[in-house]
Amino acid sequence: MFAFKTVVLAVAAMAATASAEQHRITFTNRCGSGTPTIVQGNNVWTGDQTFDGPFSSWIAYLQTWDHRCGYNGENCVVVEGTLQDPNNGPGSGSSVDVSLIAPHAFTNNIGFGFYGGDNTCNGLGNDCPDANCGPQHAFYKPDDYACQVGCQARDVNLAIT
Repeated sequence: MFAFKTVVLAVAAMAATASAEQHRITFTNRCGSGTPTIVQGNNVWTGDQTFDGPFSSWIAYLQTWDHRCGYNGENCVVVEGTLQDPNNGPGSGSSVDVSLIAPHAFTNNIGFGFYGGDNTCNGLGNDCPDANCGPQHAFYKPDDYACQVGCQARDVNLAIT
């Protein structure tokens, strides 16, 4: 009986792990220098990262060789958002945008796109190729909501270029 219960518990644990929420952020640095950086609160990651569970209230930017970008991306253009599986209907999933709200400033071309999950959000994203890309492509002020891109797919990932 003990062995049967152990096997049942092990299979249940593996099934839960296999279906657990997960999101990946990948970078393609076309600038030739700099370090792709992700910040969430007091946590800092560099380069491509995978996050288990919802990943909310983060920013990402390309830290320059001279460390022009402040800890929260000050003086640089940032991608910011939340990656999470939808749980309460429309609007409860992932949302990402580009921000040029001061103290952020345009420093380099930046863009993002969703991929993976159930593939329903593949191709959704935004690009900010210059300092005049808003308000359709970047926040300049707190109510420039048109630049936000949402995704209602489970386990969606994000590519930042």
